[in-house]
Amino acid sequence: MTSRLCRTSAVAGLLLAIAGCSKATPYWASHTTAIPVIGSLGETLSTSTLGLAAGGSASFSVTLTPAGGFSGIVQFAPVNSQPGVTFSPSSVDIEGTAAVTIPITVSATASAEVGTRAVTFCAASSNQAAQAPLTITVSN
Repeated sequence: MTSRLCRTSAVAGLLLAIAGCSKATPYWASHTTAIPVIGSLGETLSTSTLGLAAGGSASFSVTLTPAGGFSGIVQFAPVNSQPGVTFSPSSVDIEGTAAVTIPITVSATASAEVGTRAVTFCAASSNQAAQAPLTITVSN
């Protein structure tokens, strides 16, 4: 299980430059911006590969680990996913200091693009972001 923070630099622990996960990420995370750091957020996926049939669904879980006072709504942004593939839920509210494991359902329409894609699964709040790789294969 691998995880990587989207953040690129910290200045005296007070400012953070976020490099967005991609254009599919919310606007604020797709541009480098200096923002206050409030804790940190780690992300771990239960698997690095997921297969599903067109018209079907599969699931995995994401564990979010808040630290240093982090709390708030975390939005999920799968980057580079096949057309016709959706992820649910799209966000979660994190409170407290314990790691939270969220089941994620991946659904493919009957006309979803068949093939394998390297997806970056991003979890982002207004001031923190984390990402992890996920390979998704949609078959007939």
